[in-house]
Amino acid sequence: MSGTASVLVVDDDQDVRESFVAILEHHGYAVEAFASADAFLASPGAAASTGCLLLDIRMPGMDGMELLQYLHDCASRLKVVMVTGHGDQALALRALRGGACEFLEKPFLKEVLLAAVARALSSDGIQEAATTKEYEQRFSGLSDGQQSIVRAMLDGLDVREIAERLNEKPRTIELERARILSATQAQSIPHLLRMALSLERVGTSPT
Repeated sequence: MSGTASVLVVDDDQDVRESFVAILEHHGYAVEAFASADAFLASPGAAASTGCLLLDIRMPGMDGMELLQYLHDCASRLKVVMVTGHGDQALALRALRGGACEFLEKPFLKEVLLAAVARALSSDGIQEAATTKEYEQRFSGLSDGQQSIVRAMLDGLDVREIAERLNEKPRTIELERARILSATQAQSIPHLLRMALSLERVGTSPT
């Protein structure tokens, strides 16, 4: 593979691959695409390269979660953006805890894709410190009850399980979760989890 590639795409859906490549190349990125995790690993130097990897989860053979684990085990420097059309909170949490820096649920606007890739490629110590401070400010206004919900989400609980833990109705949890998204400026549940985990990783509790 070319050492100049800054974005790699692994997705078994040809239409999706071609769409990602077209969007990214149009915005000045060098892109290389693969139809499977096996094809990616068979490409010399792919796993050892730097840059951003757009990685689909559900694929024949080795799936995206397995490839993410492989990259984590070999200390890959790739910034992984997980992409799926079958996402839920549990899968998002698993991917983010497994080392993914973003989790996108199909379908999404091209602006969302470009923003995720830009964040992945531009991350550095200075920017991450500033981002952590911003996330701290976003979470600081949550009520005690809302903080408990975020903690339960980080424990992998769904709405029904959180309601049972907090002795509330599921509908109440859903409404409070929506307020949490608004208060933290999270664009989605995966985005909220990513922010909370970012604080957790640097030893700053999000709650």
